[in-house]
Amino acid sequence: MGNRISIRPLAVFAITALMCGIVSANAHAQTNSSSHVGTTSANFLKMGVGARASALGGAFVAIADDATAGYWNAAGLVQIPTTEITFMHNDWYLDIKSEYLGAAFPVSRTLAFGLGISYLDYGSFDGYDSKDQPTGSYSANAMVVSSSGSIRLTDQVSFGVTGKFFSEELDQSSANGYAVDVGALYVTGAFSLGLNVTNLGAGLRHDTEEFPLPSSVTAGLALNLYDGRLRIASDLSKPQDNAFAIHQGVEYCYENTVFLRTGYSHDFSGTDLGGSTGMALGLGVRHSFGSIDYSYLPDEQIGDVHRISLRLQFGKTR
Repeated sequence: MGNRISIRPLAVFAITALMCGIVSANAHAQTNSSSHVGTTSANFLKMGVGARASALGGAFVAIADDATAGYWNAAGLVQIPTTEITFMHNDWYLDIKSEYLGAAFPVSRTLAFGLGISYLDYGSFDGYDSKDQPTGSYSANAMVVSSSGSIRLTDQVSFGVTGKFFSEELDQSSANGYAVDVGALYVTGAFSLGLNVTNLGAGLRHDTEEFPLPSSVTAGLALNLYDGRLRIASDLSKPQDNAFAIHQGVEYCYENTVFLRTGYSHDFSGTDLGGSTGMALGLGVRHSFGSIDYSYLPDEQIGDVHRISLRLQFGKTR
């Protein structure tokens, strides 16, 4: 009886928080969100990490059970049973490339920590002066370093926080800043609910002008069916600078070894440069050391997106 009394209020709180996130996003959606497009800075913070999550259309807030959880929902770190490292390479649009290195460190069944480093290379560009004369080439890049912590309050409810330091460079100009993500996860049986609020912090300052960060609220749910062989996930997000976006994904596991994935994401304004709109496909292979995952997002107009991730697991299960 004592256990039920302590768990029930926290479970209700988690569900209430998730519903509040959805209601808040709905309220914002009633405004003309397109008027906010292009008003935020550090939009590289929107770029998702991990080939698995990408293949699921970015529907990962209610799953968050690997070393990329620090990005998607830090509350999920306590689900990871052993030390884990993930590396991702991403061939993005227009020759833009990014790399991600993430790690999860479970301390106990109720406490876990995570680290993450992202690097985005925009490539090189031709420079011109005011008279339209070439001045040589210059480069642009961005980096994000994050640290996460997660605590399990009950068998069903966990919370997590991610702190980020980020910087971007364009030729001789540079800027940096800080941000915080806050997440919650409620898991009961085959059903899970997730909530993640991202990029809370002061704006990024370029020269004398300051722009707000691309904060967002994302609520998600996931279902595990047929003894875990089939997983269905759906996320609903509302970025500060844009309209609603929906992300949906399906993952099928064969013999606990081969994973087939597909997903779909849609930004209702059609202008969110931070995400991808359309279909996604993916494949994963699990082995005793971890897994290798691949995702493919076709785009005839801008170019296809390929991501590959290597997931390594070490040590004893906690």
